[in-house]
Amino acid sequence: MRTLCGLVLLSTLTALPAVAAPCGMHREAGAALPYAAGEELSYRMKVGGVSAGRAHLKLGSLERTPYGVGYPIRADLETNAYAAFATDLAGKFLSLLDPRSQQSRFYRSNLNESKGVISDRAIRNGGVIRFEHEKGKRRKAGTLRGELIDPVQLIYGMRDLQFKEGQRVCLRMYAYSGLNRLRGRVVGRETIETAAGSIKTWRVDLFLKRGRKSYRVRMWVGEDKSRPLWRAELSHPKGILRVDLDRHVLGKQRIVRL
Repeated sequence: MRTLCGLVLLSTLTALPAVAAPCGMHREAGAALPYAAGEELSYRMKVGGVSAGRAHLKLGSLERTPYGVGYPIRADLETNAYAAFATDLAGKFLSLLDPRSQQSRFYRSNLNESKGVISDRAIRNGGVIRFEHEKGKRRKAGTLRGELIDPVQLIYGMRDLQFKEGQRVCLRMYAYSGLNRLRGRVVGRETIETAAGSIKTWRVDLFLKRGRKSYRVRMWVGEDKSRPLWRAELSHPKGILRVDLDRHVLGKQRIVRL
């Protein structure tokens, strides 16, 4: 379950061949984002088909902060008694979305588990990430080079991909004092059953690599204008963790990429 928190909702394929095709998160200036300020997303979590908890995300209005101007995204996560056999979790997350790059300006997480509190904090300064990580009495601080893509921002960033069958995706996501590699591709269109009925989606298959460990992640992103993440699955040694969207409140303040 800890890996879920590494992706907030995901928490934490075989390797793709190395080819010269573009790989990344490609976006076009001047385009409207598929989400708007005020949007809310609520998910139910299951492990092995049994209810394991809930997660909720809300995108706020544009704010001026000590870390720059951005859109705050707040997320809450809580597991239930069934999931407690593995890890009992309750967490709060904050990500400040940069309206120009769709990267994070600032990221903070506080995760309460049975063995104590795990906290993370990261600030982007140009191409450098300054971070602070605490787990119990252990503390770690330092710098990393790269874009600040955090677990919360990733859920929104995946909705803004150039959806095209075979499109490759590769990025490095910050979590727990390190940059975790995510690689994969847009598999293609797929219709899935949801709380809202049959929904047309784009399926994205990824591998999340943390150190020497690798976890398979699958995402189903809606085809409609708002492109919500309808479902995600994380393959973990303790079982398949699945999250499903069961409540979506559309935002009202349209966001245009600057």
